Amino acid sequence: GAPSPAAAENDGSPPRKRQKPRTAKTSSKCETSTKKHPEGQIDSVVRSRHKARRSRSKKPAPTAAAQTSQPTRKEQASASNKLTEMREKMQLKLQGAQFRVLNERLYTTSGTDSFEFFKTNPKQFDLYHSGFRAQVSKWPENPVDIFISWLGECAAQGKRWTVGDFGCGEAALAT
Repeated sequence: GAPSPAAAENDGSPPRKRQKPRTAKTSSKCETSTKKHPEGQIDSVVRSRHKARRSRSKKPAPTAAAQTSQPTRKEQASASNKLTEMREKMQLKLQGAQFRVLNERLYTTSGTDSFEFFKTNPKQFDLYHSGFRAQVSKWPENPVDIFISWLGECAAQGKRWTVGDFGCGEAALAT
């Protein structure tokens, strides 16, 4: 059986406090009283009160007229603008992803295979170059511009160079 209070003192543990029976207050419009409840009923009393409070604080359901009302023109325009902005952002992300895929393809295939691919898919050629221009516009400085500046300084000093631009850029060296 359960140890006696005297046994608890002998084993070195602190004495236990005697627990009071739990009580729950119940109220109605006319009376307030305190009733003793067994352990399981305390929780159900608390839950039922909480539920009653929630039902009192709920907003009334919208009327049928409010549910079927159409958005105003201003709301429609705002929603349309948000969709347009989102569509543009997604389009830019898609173009960036397509450029990265094409760029990877160019790095991992031969020049002959790349030429054949672009010859049979001219839209991909345009897509690659528009993607490349978009990437270059984000760079703090374009290395080609640095090289063009250096060539200009060399020409000013009377040095002559023959330069072949064999990249797939914008032919900035040719101008």
